[in-house]
Amino acid sequence: MSALPPPNLSFGLSPCPNDTYIFHAMLHGLVPVPAPITPHMADVEELNNLARQKALDVTKMSLGATTEIMQDYALMSSGAALGWGCGPLVVARKNLKPEDWRNATVAVPGLLTTANLLLTLHGGFQGPRKEMLFSDVMSAVSNGEADLGLIIHEGRLTYARQGLVKLLDLGQWWEAEFSLPLPLGAIAVRRVLSTPLARRVQNTIT
Repeated sequence: MSALPPPNLSFGLSPCPNDTYIFHAMLHGLVPVPAPITPHMADVEELNNLARQKALDVTKMSLGATTEIMQDYALMSSGAALGWGCGPLVVARKNLKPEDWRNATVAVPGLLTTANLLLTLHGGFQGPRKEMLFSDVMSAVSNGEADLGLIIHEGRLTYARQGLVKLLDLGQWWEAEFSLPLPLGAIAVRRVLSTPLARRVQNTIT
């Protein structure tokens, strides 16, 4: 009897440069893969929610969403995003004192994101949060829809072009508090996949 062909693997990745760089070779057939891959590129918060629905076999996810999905997914030891000097920023239209942060409305790139978890762990932001696509956060602050914005990805480099100022670097705060690199995201695999297949995927990413 011939062996069954490997299943197609749905693979969630974000448009973050880290993901597109890491997974380019896999998606374009430049390295051997253990099974055919069907990519699903989406904002990381969409990927977090798809993982909650068990909709993806392998996916990038925010480490802030870990407790929501770990019953059905296992973290891989390759492909994670962590480091120094890479955390989300809190921005505003003008400089505000820390006492003004507490009740301010904050535009956030998803409630399951690591960025939002860091905002909560900091403890200085108790006001309402408006969830939106990460690329809409800076505009929401600029047009007054939110008092503050929690920005990720390339927003770290472009916020000043929209006339915004940095109030807080949550990566620097984390490093000062814990003397550890900041863990932002990871790659997770559904537990229903066989262990040998999951390990082959992990080795391919490595």
